[in-house]
Order: sequence, then C-alpha cells, then structure tokens
Amino acid sequence: MWDSLRLPHNCFLWKRSQQKHTLWRLDGLPAPSRSMQFAEHTIDIAAPPQRVWDVLTLCRYIRQWDDVPAEYTAERIAQGVALTWPGHATLTYRDVVAPTRLYASLHVHKWPRPPDGPVGYEYVVTPTAAGSRLTLRVGDCALVPEGAQFQEASAEFVLAAGTAIQRLAESDS
Repeated sequence: MWDSLRLPHNCFLWKRSQQKHTLWRLDGLPAPSRSMQFAEHTIDIAAPPQRVWDVLTLCRYIRQWDDVPAEYTAERIAQGVALTWPGHATLTYRDVVAPTRLYASLHVHKWPRPPDGPVGYEYVVTPTAAGSRLTLRVGDCALVPEGAQFQEASAEFVLAAGTAIQRLAESDS
C-alpha cells in the first residue's frame, strides 16, 4: 500500500514500507530545463585528509599537478584568492573548507558572456579507513561555449590531476 503526501506545485511524495526497507517515490516535478555535464573522478589515497588537503592547497604541491601563475607567491590557496592567467582565464577560490572541500569558479576570458550558473573546479576529501577518498569534479560544462570540448579536456585533467595528487599525498615529503 502506498501512502502519499501532496506537496506544493502538484507534486506528490509516495511512501511504501516493506519488511526491511521503505520505498520512496516523488512525482510531479518538472523536468530539468537543461542537462548538466561534469567531468568527475574519484580516487582512494593512502594518506590522511590533512595530507591530501596540503597537496590541494599548498602552492609548492599544486605546481606539480596544475598551473599556478608565477605572480602568485603565497604559500597556500585561501578563500577569495583569484588566480589570473592574463588573456586566458581567472580562477577564484569561493569555498575553502579545510580539510574537506575546495571550490574555485572559472571564468575564461574569451567567453562572450559569463555562464548562466556555476562553472568551476571542486575537490572533496572524505576520510576512509585506509586514508582518504578524493573526488575531483569540473563543470557544469553545459553552461559554456564549446561545452563538449571543455568536458573532454576536463575529463583528461581530473584523471591526470587525481593520479598526481595521489602520488604526492602518498609520498613521504
């Protein structure tokens, strides 16, 4: 037997309890107005979250897995920092929550107008029994010109960066 609860905007939440679990169904939500596209990679790292965080935020490590403008001389990335590659792009660190989440919004200077939503790089560090799990996510590629090419390049980036971050975090230095 399904029980229902009417929600605003003609939506219904349905619940059906069975012996060991409960089934939930939500009906009536409008379809998304557009598809979302991300490049994502998750990797397990045999190092504690703080070590992974250091590799993600200390410039001496970042320079080994990504590009940092030579003009940026601070030791660590921080909330509000904007890295600019003149004539190419600006990356602004909007969410820095040590040692679990790093998000930087991206603006490519050749884009004719800013995207209609967030486009950026997200790194999420989760503790595990063996160390950490790192999820790298880039997008929303559907919001940018030449989104398919951006998504393809981003897919290559998250794989290469994830491998390099893992190597650095698991090393002794």
